[in-house]
Amino acid sequence: MTRCPTLVIAGTHSGVGKTSFTLALARALARRGRETQTFKVGPDFLDPTYLALASGRPCYNLDGWMAGHDHCRRLFAQATADADCALVEGVMGLFDGADAQSDEGSTAEIARLLNAPVILVVNVHGMGRSFAALVKGYTTFQTDLRFTGVVANHCGSERHAALLSDSLQAAGLPPLLGAIPRSAFPELASRHLGLVTADRGQLPESLLDALANALEQYLSLETLFPKMLTTTTKATAPLDPGERRDTPDSRQMETFEKSPRIVIPAKAGIQEVLKGLDSCFPRNDDLPVSGKIQRPPQMKLFPEPDAAERSEPAAAIAEQKVAGAPARLQIGVARDAAFHFYYQDLFDALRTSGCEVLFFSPLDDRRLPEGLFGLYLGGGYPELHAERLAENGEMLAAIRAYAGSGKPLYAECGGLMYLSRGIEADGRFYPLAGVLPTRTRMLAGKKALGYVEVALTEDSLWGRRGELLRGHEFHYSELVDDPASDPAWRKVYSLRRRRTDTVETEGYQNGAILASYLHLHYASRPAAVARFLERCGGTP
Repeated sequence: MTRCPTLVIAGTHSGVGKTSFTLALARALARRGRETQTFKVGPDFLDPTYLALASGRPCYNLDGWMAGHDHCRRLFAQATADADCALVEGVMGLFDGADAQSDEGSTAEIARLLNAPVILVVNVHGMGRSFAALVKGYTTFQTDLRFTGVVANHCGSERHAALLSDSLQAAGLPPLLGAIPRSAFPELASRHLGLVTADRGQLPESLLDALANALEQYLSLETLFPKMLTTTTKATAPLDPGERRDTPDSRQMETFEKSPRIVIPAKAGIQEVLKGLDSCFPRNDDLPVSGKIQRPPQMKLFPEPDAAERSEPAAAIAEQKVAGAPARLQIGVARDAAFHFYYQDLFDALRTSGCEVLFFSPLDDRRLPEGLFGLYLGGGYPELHAERLAENGEMLAAIRAYAGSGKPLYAECGGLMYLSRGIEADGRFYPLAGVLPTRTRMLAGKKALGYVEVALTEDSLWGRRGELLRGHEFHYSELVDDPASDPAWRKVYSLRRRRTDTVETEGYQNGAILASYLHLHYASRPAAVARFLERCGGTP
């Protein structure tokens, strides 16, 4: 289904260098003046921040298990509508995903879904002919995948590279595209599962150029994109190191200006909101029903688009549905160094449905944006900035005042920690908003990691009782007390962990306030966004 030249960058396992390779390739293509759209397979929040800086365009997540195939196809088509090429960075190993019996949630699933060729990145340190055996296993394990070739990372010498290439050729396997010597790629800072969040401090222009230079020294870009890089229809002169047609930071922040716009009155009826959301989050019947929780039937709120509509750029779809320019719902979103775990397509959907998304910084701002209809405190690393967050008493007071206003407030993972009484970390306690009646405590190891499926046990900000959503958990902290021990708070989630099949209650709700450790993906139930907007100001 690919509409532009696309490569899926997969690895044999985590840590083989696929992120460095993808960053280097994105930067090298950008230096040649190519609009390169990047994607990240899976729920990862961190790698996309790096890929966005390297390419100068927002990076989107593709997750077959959380979001479903329809959403992934449409998101890919819309995001690449004005791109010259696309790079899809895989997650973990090529076939690693939601479980051990299928390719759900894996890089292989997305490669098959997009019908895109795969480059396999292998750490070849200490390997000879066994390299061919390893590659043979990966390239024949699932016969519906196409492979462009193999990249040998951490190669020892030119002689080593020749041996590896000969082993592939003798076995009739995909060719060796390049051999990257050990230490050729500069190291990237890491924390917890992988990278720290990218900014110009962590990923300066000089580091991006070093990555691209190393790649181009040992691999030919023309081999990867022969037609695109030899065409004469577009200038191919590379940009000077450090020169960019516009900065990646500004491109990422301007995503809202490029997103399709459907303007909906602040007091719009829910059906108007649903129509606006259709172009971003179509109904997902393709999500597989799994385990003991059965997916309830959904109303035909998001009719499946026909083939012609699916292929149209997002802006063209939006243009067909624009209706006037009255006041818009304003949603406040915490975004700074402490809070930045968000999926870009959610912001696109909010924008498309008529919302004005107003970012603010709990670290630096002293008050919330004015005129908010809803407030969203996303995930991040508040524990790294706990002292500064605790010192910003004016913002904490503003959060408490908003929480008492009766307007919708959603806090997710790091946002939950910020909404709590405070964070215990490194032998100190940092007092925070005090809205959620518990402290949070940092742990030495992970508390939770993996996919989850949520059934709503009561009506909530995201849906009505009995409805399902999907998402994932990733946190190194825990609640010290149970917020539901306070009679004003109730647990409204019955969550099932995908890998263990264990079921427990979570999702702490008090009136219009909802706090949870889970990172939900709203494409799993598109009507959830409409429900949230209804609570923020729409009327049924």
